[in-house]
Amino acid sequence: MVLAGSICIVTVQNSNLASASIKLEDIAVDSTAPVSQASRLLGLASTLYRTGQPTEAIQACREAYALQPERIDIWLLLGFMLSQGTERDEAEELLRRYVSAAPNNAVGLHTLGKIRQSKNDDIEAINWFERAIAISASDPPTWNDLGASLQRSGRFPEAIAAFSKATGLAPAWALPAYNLGTVYFDTERFDLAEAAYRQTLALDDGFSDAYSMLSATLAEVHRLDEAEVYALEYARRLPTVVRPCTGPRALARVLLIRAPSLCNIRTDFIFDNRRYDITYAFLPDDSEDARAAFLEALPPFDIVFNTIADPDRAGPFMQEAQALCEGIAQPVLNSPGEIFQRTRRNLLPAILSGIPHVAIPVTRRATVPDLTGIAETSTVFDPPLLVRPCGFHGGKHFVRIDHAEALSAYLKAAPHPAYYVTPYCDYQNEDGYFRKYRFIFVDRQIYPYHLAISRNWLVHYFRTDMAASAWMRAEEEKFLADYRQIFSGPLDNALQAVAKALDLDYAGIDCSIAQDGKLLVFEANAAMLAHLNDPIETFPYKHLYVPRIAQAMDQMIRGHL
Repeated sequence: MVLAGSICIVTVQNSNLASASIKLEDIAVDSTAPVSQASRLLGLASTLYRTGQPTEAIQACREAYALQPERIDIWLLLGFMLSQGTERDEAEELLRRYVSAAPNNAVGLHTLGKIRQSKNDDIEAINWFERAIAISASDPPTWNDLGASLQRSGRFPEAIAAFSKATGLAPAWALPAYNLGTVYFDTERFDLAEAAYRQTLALDDGFSDAYSMLSATLAEVHRLDEAEVYALEYARRLPTVVRPCTGPRALARVLLIRAPSLCNIRTDFIFDNRRYDITYAFLPDDSEDARAAFLEALPPFDIVFNTIADPDRAGPFMQEAQALCEGIAQPVLNSPGEIFQRTRRNLLPAILSGIPHVAIPVTRRATVPDLTGIAETSTVFDPPLLVRPCGFHGGKHFVRIDHAEALSAYLKAAPHPAYYVTPYCDYQNEDGYFRKYRFIFVDRQIYPYHLAISRNWLVHYFRTDMAASAWMRAEEEKFLADYRQIFSGPLDNALQAVAKALDLDYAGIDCSIAQDGKLLVFEANAAMLAHLNDPIETFPYKHLYVPRIAQAMDQMIRGHL
């Protein structure tokens, strides 16, 4: 399981069109045109827009357009102003006409790029931004916006270059430094991500999202105490965050419930801001009055998704979250109580017991005295034991113990209040490799997510050679294209039964195929991370198949509206 920081909102931020991105004063009124009523209206529109009266500005500009519809400077100004709101189709039509007549105007090209970007067409957006840069290569916002579309297209090295260029041109501007951090985070270069987020906060200590992402970054490298500090600071600064949909139309208004700790799943892929109006909200104080005030203060929403997903870390918040959700009239997905009762590692074997063709080793929680007793009364374990501290992921402090001496040494090196202990089950294939498959369950339906192949029994995707090995990627592509080529018959039936037994709206499973042919379950829970951050040049098939997960989420949401 990969569980990022509790409050992680991975958001590539674009410049604000009305301020940093495109300066209104760059849109020049045609000085050669005779002074006319249209010119006066155009000047009035510009003044009104600068003074924060966009509705009145657009009306004045429309009146100018009605008087002189052939003036291209009116096309540019009206198209620019309309692009800031919901009338982007009209804005795009005006600006396409404008750049046909004035192809060397960087403002028009940049604004068209922003419109295409807002419509999720990053390929065309990149083209417009690059054309703008060819004319005005020293404009930091254009480089920043180009980086955003490159990153969303999986072109990470180019995105890094674009954000770095923006940072170099505007070293005091925090936004491209933050965006640079998001690329490093997405590509798991956490040391560089940390540096970028710290630089962001050095430039602007009010940049709230940088606290969230720095927390997530520190959590990824298992500096959990530091991560908690930034998580709590983010929650203090922004108890509620509202992000309107950046696409043409929101599919739904989603409320995401979070806890101020490192126990929430990342939702930036399954709830993309280009498809939804999203409100992120931290749990209120645990009292009936606080919950009532919290709900009353929220903006309207259609559906709730509980992001609190790690039952080991979220224990102190689960009861509070459940009480909050029970007071909400709208549909709630992934109820906190259900997650807490069904996804703890030591409870899972009982939940899946009796399912044909499933092998799941018994897991139990153990304290230091429990494990010390084992170490003192045995010299060799048969079979070996797998030991990990409760609440740790990504292989941190996760070891295979073969001898009592090794267990004693481990307890001294990694003392924790509680551990999970599981018998080791050998799942090495005949070719010498270990394979770990991840499926995502959306509305109890199965979607393959990735296959990690390694020589080591401790398989995590980031530890493998998948990016460097063509044959490994070919095998993963086959799995994603049709998982039933590998998990056929009884294995497919077993997967279906696990999804139904888990009975969550969003969950997942890490598993393999045991040497006796059964479905070997490592873990199944609501904290399974899905993303699309792998570079498209190396993993083009992921960008073809993984979006099915987000599409399934959309379909499930529609079914609850």
